[in-house]
Amino acid sequence: LAKLVAGLRLLKPDLVYVPNLMFVGVAGRLKAELGVPVLCGLTGEDIFLDGLPAPYRADALGLIRKRAGDVDGFVALTQYYARHAAQHFGLPPDRVHRITMGIRAEDFAEAAAPADDPFTIGYLARLCPEKGLAELCDAFIELHRTGRSCRLRVAGYLGKADQPYFARITKRIMGARLAEAFGYLGEVSRAQKLRFLQSLHVLSVPTVYAEAKGFYVLEALAAGVPVVLPNHGAFPELVEATGGGVLHKPGDCPALAEALAGLMDDRTRRRDLAE
Repeated sequence: LAKLVAGLRLLKPDLVYVPNLMFVGVAGRLKAELGVPVLCGLTGEDIFLDGLPAPYRADALGLIRKRAGDVDGFVALTQYYARHAAQHFGLPPDRVHRITMGIRAEDFAEAAAPADDPFTIGYLARLCPEKGLAELCDAFIELHRTGRSCRLRVAGYLGKADQPYFARITKRIMGARLAEAFGYLGEVSRAQKLRFLQSLHVLSVPTVYAEAKGFYVLEALAAGVPVVLPNHGAFPELVEATGGGVLHKPGDCPALAEALAGLMDDRTRRRDLAE
């Protein structure tokens, strides 16, 4: 910490921004040594902290609440998470602020819409239970079971700990004889991500937990791709603000499949949602 303070002192900052609540323990020292305000990002820490076993979860939450007073301002990217974090972590409400997410829209060059057949559903997020890929695959299988032809393309980081989870998903896909309609592109570069989005008719990331941000929602809409998302977390405010998607009951595979089928059947609605 002393080396960090020394390095920051050379930069003569007007303020210091720490990336998430796991860093609030250094805020008081930074303020005292540098004499500048300290801001802290709110990025969805609850999913990690709530997963800690006892007694570490209670210890971590206690330390956050104890040291929160050292921070001059907390910054969330959605109104949902600003409210949730203030309550969940016991943060001073008057110090919690929202700064709306933004993207470089000029990077998303207009491209011709993909051909109607095959209808392509996309998933763009880390491959893990919390993000809901298994639930999306269940809906994908259900669509085929009811006679609807579509394919599912998946892109995102797959960590070693989540490889067994993904193996179970691919086994289920193969058991349904849908291997040829399913594709995993791996972790993609920015250029690859843009091309991936342009190949989709709809993007769906049916998170099991309440999403704090949902940056991929803005990226999909900027690429002209409507979204199908669970009605929780940050998603309702993003869909309401953009008019670019459909919400379904969280954790309900038939409802997710129905929402996807509705967009499969209505090209005009897909276009309206994407504009």
